[in-house]
Amino acid sequence: MIIRELQQIDIKKMQKDSKTKVFVIEQDEVTMGCIEMIYDKVSNFLEIRNLWVLEQYQRRGIARKLVKASKGYARFEKAEGITVIIEESNDNAIQFFLKEDFKVWPKNALLQQKATSVLLGFKFSDIYNS
Repeated sequence: MIIRELQQIDIKKMQKDSKTKVFVIEQDEVTMGCIEMIYDKVSNFLEIRNLWVLEQYQRRGIARKLVKASKGYARFEKAEGITVIIEESNDNAIQFFLKEDFKVWPKNALLQQKATSVLLGFKFSDIYNS
């Protein structure tokens, strides 16, 4: 099982913003999951835009590995932390990110979001300065 960054040629149609990073986790040439992120230099936060794992590979730690990779990339960029916006009806995703040390933040804390969504954030200072 490997985690790698998709190259521009792999995702030409999907990736319109060159600041977007996409990591995939693969085994035996099968893509089991993917995380799409963008680093915002103004806010100094990495935003997770998309996280998915094929259904047959869910509940095997794939999403956790992808989030761990996103934390590594955020540290590489010297980001203050990571944000993710989730529809409030997606309780499984919210619970997953809470287990990954994310916290529910006030709406519009960093960016605009839909009224039916939840902003979760992770700050390295909350973890490493405690």
